[in-house]
Amino acid sequence: GEANLTIAKEIKLHHRAPIVFMCILYHSGFPLPDPAAVAANKASGPDMAGHHYLVVCSEEQVKLFTLPQLKAKYKEKLTATHGVKVRRVSTIKLKVNDQTNNYLACLLNDGAVNIFSLPSLYCQYKNSLVASDNQAAKLYTEIVSNGSAYILEQTNLFKHYSLVKSVQSQCAELALPEGARPAVEVVLVDKQQLLSLKKKPRLKQKAKRMRKK
Repeated sequence: GEANLTIAKEIKLHHRAPIVFMCILYHSGFPLPDPAAVAANKASGPDMAGHHYLVVCSEEQVKLFTLPQLKAKYKEKLTATHGVKVRRVSTIKLKVNDQTNNYLACLLNDGAVNIFSLPSLYCQYKNSLVASDNQAAKLYTEIVSNGSAYILEQTNLFKHYSLVKSVQSQCAELALPEGARPAVEVVLVDKQQLLSLKKKPRLKQKAKRMRKK
């Protein structure tokens, strides 16, 4: 059926930079479940009770608003403070010291990744991920919710990275059918044959030394 939209409130950013990312968070800092995952019965529906936050990330800054009042609570200026701009943004979950927390990962135009805690927007990690002169890698970088990133470093080369050095993310698995791998030929060699093969070069070297003398 038809969907009707009514504008309740409007947010105007004074710096007027393009919006890169928006997300609604629970009061604990975790994002609402993906609607596609809810439709596929892979996640439970969102809990709309209590307070929520709205994260608005532009190319120049990250700002957090309270809902439904839409009052600004936290703000992190990136361009004005560090002279960089945001290229990619994603929410990620990291398990550190047996505790799972939610973070906001921002890929900057200098190739670095800044990871902010949610909802306080405190910078927890900062790592260099992509070379600053590799424009293709910065355009084709995907940040995954488990704290890893897939980077197209060359036209025929994908690389998988973990955004935080102390956290290891599981690589993708590819199930191959039986017989897909080429058969490996196994050759059994006797121990005496190996010893004789090792001794032959030494004999040749001794013979050369004798000739020189």
